[in-house]
Amino acid sequence: MIAVSADPVLREAIKTALRRRLATMSSIGAPVFMARCAVEEGEVEEALWFLMVIVRPKLRSAAPLSDEARVMSALALVVARCSWTDLRFVDCLNVLFETWAPKTHPSLRGFFLEWYRHALERMLH
Repeated sequence: MIAVSADPVLREAIKTALRRRLATMSSIGAPVFMARCAVEEGEVEEALWFLMVIVRPKLRSAAPLSDEARVMSALALVVARCSWTDLRFVDCLNVLFETWAPKTHPSLRGFFLEWYRHALERMLH
């Protein structure tokens, strides 16, 4: 397994950037339920790969997503893994946030924004 941790010197700068991002986001008030269940490490890596390699290009081009349930499942796995011990997961969410246009898959984007907000709050508090 690969893990990417924040250099102690950069950690405060990363926290500041994440706080700024969080401050720009408003909550839509949807409850966030993140299951803490045992998951195989390969499933988490697959979810990360799926979001970055398959989903992100489709979001960028506003192409249809063939399996929204799989996207939500992958998002849930990545959000649940966001922590300071492996920044790849929050980085994935940051990239999706920057890629995802407001009018592209709006209902799915609403879930994503709440889950992303939850992940940032958890990392910063």
